Amino acid sequence: MKKIILIILLVGINFSIKAQQDISGELTLTSNLDTEWSKLIFKRNSEPNNGFLQYYGGTDSGIIIGVSGVNPIRFFSNGQEKMRIAKEGDLCLTSLSSAWSKITFNREGELNNGFVQYYGGTDSGMILGVSGINPIRFFSNGQEKMRISKEGNLAIGTIDTKGYKLSIAGKAVAEEVKVALQTSWPDYVFKQGYELPTLNEVENHIKEKGYLIDIPSAKEVQENGILLGEMNSKLLQKIEELTLYTIKQEKKIQNLEKENQEIKLLNKKLLELQSRLEKLESEK
Repeated sequence: MKKIILIILLVGINFSIKAQQDISGELTLTSNLDTEWSKLIFKRNSEPNNGFLQYYGGTDSGIIIGVSGVNPIRFFSNGQEKMRIAKEGDLCLTSLSSAWSKITFNREGELNNGFVQYYGGTDSGMILGVSGINPIRFFSNGQEKMRISKEGNLAIGTIDTKGYKLSIAGKAVAEEVKVALQTSWPDYVFKQGYELPTLNEVENHIKEKGYLIDIPSAKEVQENGILLGEMNSKLLQKIEELTLYTIKQEKKIQNLEKENQEIKLLNKKLLELQSRLEKLESEK
C-alpha cells in the first residue's frame, strides 16, 4: 500500500513540475561531465522550434540567447516589442509610442552619451550624435580621420578647423564648386569713372614691390592663405583691366595703321609729283 501511495505522489509531483515551477532565489543548471553546455530551453508542445538561454564554458565562454528556428529574437518592454534580431542577424529597434528609435552608448558615471537614432517623423532619417559638447569623431586604421565639432564644423585630416565650417588637411577634388560672394563682382572696372592705373604706374609698382597692385604678395599668401572667392574676384579685376589696356592698345594700333596708310598715300603722291617735275625738266 505504501508503494502505491509513493508512486501516486511521484506522478503528481512530476505533472506539477511540467505544468509550472515557481522559483525564488537561484536556479542553477549543470551540464553532464562530457559537455561544456548548460542550457535552459523554452518550448511549446506543438512547436518544432524552441528558444533557449545557454551558457558555454569553453574557450569562447559566455551566455547565449537564441532560437533554434528561423524566427527572430524579440525584446519587450512595457508590453510592447522594442527590439528584435532577425534571422539574418539584422538588429531592428522599434517604437510604437514614439517616432524615435535609438541606440545609446554610455560609460558608467558619464553624463553624456553617444547615440545612433532613427526618426520617423516629417523630417525622417538617421541621426548620429552625442548628447554633450564633445565632437563626433570618425576613425580608420586606429587613427582619427574626420570629426564634427560641437559648433558643426567639419575637419578632415585635422582636428582644428580654426573656426571654418570645412577644414581639409590634404588635397580635394570636385567636379564643381560654387562660391557665393557677399561682395560686389568687379564689373565696376568697365564703368565710367573707374581709375585705371597707367602702365607706367603698374611697371613702377612691380619694380618696387615685386607683385601686382591689389594682389597679395607670396609672403602674405604663405602666412594667411587665400580666400577663394575674393582671389577670383581680384584676378577677374586684373583680367578686366588687362582687357581695357588691350582695347586701348588696339585703338592705338588701328590709328597708327591708318596714319601709316595715309603716309604711304602721301609718299606715293610725292613720288608721282617728283616724277612729273623730272619729266618737265628734261623736256626743256
